[in-house]
Amino acid sequence: MRKYTPPPNVYELLKTFSLEEKEELLKYLQKSVEEEKYGPLKYYLETEWERTKGNLYLLSFEPYIDDQTELLDVWDSCEFLAKDPRTKTVPKEIRRRILMELNQVWDSYDYGLDEPMGMLEKALMFSDEE
Repeated sequence: MRKYTPPPNVYELLKTFSLEEKEELLKYLQKSVEEEKYGPLKYYLETEWERTKGNLYLLSFEPYIDDQTELLDVWDSCEFLAKDPRTKTVPKEIRRRILMELNQVWDSYDYGLDEPMGMLEKALMFSDEE
């Protein structure tokens, strides 16, 4: 029969860590606590795209599309994101996901947004280096 050994005392274990190891652990714990408190950090591109998708969804309930404020918001948002230099700095996994969503949304709705959505699509495309 195996003898039960209690887990090590965390505080005693910490005494064996070097200063560098303690600092590294502190950074890890701070990041972990922040993510648990507030959720994972999102890039500006992600939050703006979620808002844009919400506006497109609202437009889908309109029988006629002409002067709804959501239409202008989508246009402005796509144009801004396409010209914003931060868009290219977002990791390619996130840009790939948004690009796929953009193409799905673009195929679903036709609101005369070809120009700004096309601009955003080009901005999300990957360079040869990626």
